[in-house]
Amino acid sequence: MVIDRPSSPMNLPKKPRFVNRLAEVDEVADRQACAVANGEPLLVLLTGPQGIGKTVLAVILGYRFARDYPDGVLYCEAKGSDTRAACSADELARQLLVQLGIPWTEVPAAPGDRLQTLRTMMSGKRLLFIFDDVAVASQIEPLLGDVSRCAVIVTSRSRLQSLEINHQFVSVRLPGFDQAAALELVGAIAGKAVRDVPESVLARVCSICEGLPLALAVTAGKLGAGDETPEDIVEQLTRNVLEALDVDGDFVVKVLFDEVYRELPADDRRAYRLLALSGPHFGAAAAAATLNVAEPAAKRLLTRFVRSNLLQEAGKGRYRYHFLVHEHASGKLRDGSSDDEEMTAIDRTDRWYAHRAVALDKCFTGRPVPQGTKEFRATIEPAFPGDDKPALAATGFDTEWSSFLESARRCADRRDHALSMVMATAPCSYAYQAGRCTELIDLYRRILDLVTAEPVRWQVYRDLAQLHERIGEYEAVERFASLAEEIHPPGRESAIAWRALSYESRGLLPQADEALCEAAEAVPLMDDPVHQERARALVRMHRGRIAVKRGLLDEALPLLGEALSFFNASLADGSNAARCEALIGDVGRAHDDSLEAERRWTKAAEIFVAHHVWPDAVKTYEKLAALADELSRPSDAARYRDRAREIESGRAG
Repeated sequence: MVIDRPSSPMNLPKKPRFVNRLAEVDEVADRQACAVANGEPLLVLLTGPQGIGKTVLAVILGYRFARDYPDGVLYCEAKGSDTRAACSADELARQLLVQLGIPWTEVPAAPGDRLQTLRTMMSGKRLLFIFDDVAVASQIEPLLGDVSRCAVIVTSRSRLQSLEINHQFVSVRLPGFDQAAALELVGAIAGKAVRDVPESVLARVCSICEGLPLALAVTAGKLGAGDETPEDIVEQLTRNVLEALDVDGDFVVKVLFDEVYRELPADDRRAYRLLALSGPHFGAAAAAATLNVAEPAAKRLLTRFVRSNLLQEAGKGRYRYHFLVHEHASGKLRDGSSDDEEMTAIDRTDRWYAHRAVALDKCFTGRPVPQGTKEFRATIEPAFPGDDKPALAATGFDTEWSSFLESARRCADRRDHALSMVMATAPCSYAYQAGRCTELIDLYRRILDLVTAEPVRWQVYRDLAQLHERIGEYEAVERFASLAEEIHPPGRESAIAWRALSYESRGLLPQADEALCEAAEAVPLMDDPVHQERARALVRMHRGRIAVKRGLLDEALPLLGEALSFFNASLADGSNAARCEALIGDVGRAHDDSLEAERRWTKAAEIFVAHHVWPDAVKTYEKLAALADELSRPSDAARYRDRAREIESGRAG
């Protein structure tokens, strides 16, 4: 067939507004420059979730590279997001032939002839193709004839591995915008109006939209229109974000998400809904519990969801929904699941997290079994074996912390007092050591409305005293400790001890020591001899610390030495062993024994880090730095301070 066709068709959409993506543009531009210089094809797959800006970037790249492809720039919408309207390869071939100049009525009717004609017209040419919204590789693979001098840019929500493996496409995954890029986009769209928007409002907008350009653009349009105050816009986003992201009544983000959801197979739609219960981020084991499937099956599904950009990877073996996708999945859970299905999945999920929290707690702490949780905890084995299990448990708590809290709050919302007690008490020791008490305090206060048995209420009062002591709220410590003392004799020692620690923190050292002696007298009221010995060791440690503060160094050392001997024999009491080491180091420093002080403090700091007791680790490294300064060892002082800063910045690995 002889074709009389125009040269250099240029069929790109209107050039869109474009900010950010400099790294991705530079990456593709470098590859394109090398491809042109070496006479090779440029084959690029842009992937990312819906609304991330794949089409915008593809069109921008098309305009940027057009001059290097003098035989034409061709753009096709593959419509892969809607299986009912998705274009087949032969339909896309028809579109390309028309763009290349063949009249619509003269395009070969037979798919094979159509593809052959296209390949003939492509042969030896320098063309740039953009295939937007491709769902499966088979939509475009038959079109990839002689592209040896061409550029082919494909956008897809899915990672089309066939293109990577069989056709050597380079995959470029688009992340969400960081805050600087988000603010740039909002400013570009909202214009001068953004100058009057408080920084706190802009920060909240960026946080809610979580870097999704489409959501940011919609919100920026509202800010620029000025029909509502910025504060009202944020309130609407907070109340119902997907309905607040509308343009003239069209819920553009929700509609886009709905299209993706509608095209999922039924089993995947169920999984998409239920995984909204699994936590802010979660592992395969939690997902398996939520979905009621075996863990290998859960892993396969999660991998498939990541490849389809329904889920994001959140660290090794961890997954999360983008915030807006999570809101959409939660809405579908409310709308698309039966009450029985939802409640059963919630119960499975919460019980898994409760089981996991107890398994970690059994590695982390040596405290008595919390009241009201004995039956649930009875058959649960520690999460880890070996001497390093406290450190592994601390890492486990760190990893699951936000999911534990979400599950615990849900248990309280459901008024499941038994599971609420498990979910509060299991991470209590970790929360105290790691300085993460405030959120747990809120949970305990809610549980007070659910429990009536005196031993269980004693546990809540006692733990609230402990948590408030950690954050320096001493009136609350003494109030809850006093309530605990009154109702459960076997727990009297612990309640008195926390009252003593409050006295100590307020500088009432003689009263604190007197209260600790009173606590020691209450130890025999405890039911378990093993826990009696631990309680005595704790009292000795506390009295030793108070003696150090009072300058009674000769009295302090034997108390601390006896306590240290007990804690060294207990894997779950490493953090208390570290406290004893640090205090003995303080005694050494008071005796001008710098070597002993440095040795003890160094050991204490290492144990604090291993057990994720970050506040105490920072303090100990700062003491080591000050000691190194006094000893005229600036390099050591700098090293200790750097370590303290690393820990404060959350890089304490």
